[in-house]
Amino acid sequence: MSSALTVAVALLGASGVFQLPDPSQLTLTADGGTPTAERSDDRASRGTRPETVPPAPSPTTAGKNKNTAPPVEPNQTPEQPATPSSKPKAGEWPLPASSGEGKRIVYDLDDNYVWLVDDDNDVERSYLVSGTKFGQLKPGTFEIYKKREHTTSYHGIETMNYMVSFYKTPKGNGIGFHDIPEFMDSGEPVQTLAQLGTSLSDGCVRQARPDAIALWEFSKVGMKVVIV
Repeated sequence: MSSALTVAVALLGASGVFQLPDPSQLTLTADGGTPTAERSDDRASRGTRPETVPPAPSPTTAGKNKNTAPPVEPNQTPEQPATPSSKPKAGEWPLPASSGEGKRIVYDLDDNYVWLVDDDNDVERSYLVSGTKFGQLKPGTFEIYKKREHTTSYHGIETMNYMVSFYKTPKGNGIGFHDIPEFMDSGEPVQTLAQLGTSLSDGCVRQARPDAIALWEFSKVGMKVVIV
């Protein structure tokens, strides 16, 4: 059948009905369909379907969000500040029986508590303090030898007020009562009022400002300081 069709087309072309391409350039498909040349032209006229490129694999979630911080133990808790004292408040702690007689200042080392006692052995004022954490002081009776309204710490980085000195260490450093020191560079107190009642100082006895003023006004050089 392919030969008959070729002859018919040649006759029509010879009669001028239509212009034929060079037969040598025309090839029919085996099923008699559209020539392969036309199929190629048809595909070219419709354009080429863009090739879909699969996206590159993304990093895993674990890789992108990798936590470089060390793991936290389930029972781990942050370090806590010094625990505020649970001891009795000012005026609630009885004067120790073995604290002497006459006008004096009584200081309890273990309980971080101070009493201002008058000539009749009555307590004018009592309150919590923060004493030494290094144990330089021992029980005994001492005398106030110097008072300074304003001074600085032995290492020169803190200011303090209402200093009433009653003891000298073997190195010659004075120990006394004063208010809560403040850092020179920031003006911040070295401890809070809530921490009074705990041993936090390098040697001296830290007091709340009103108590420091009260002791300053109550005391005089030569007055007894009884440590129990």
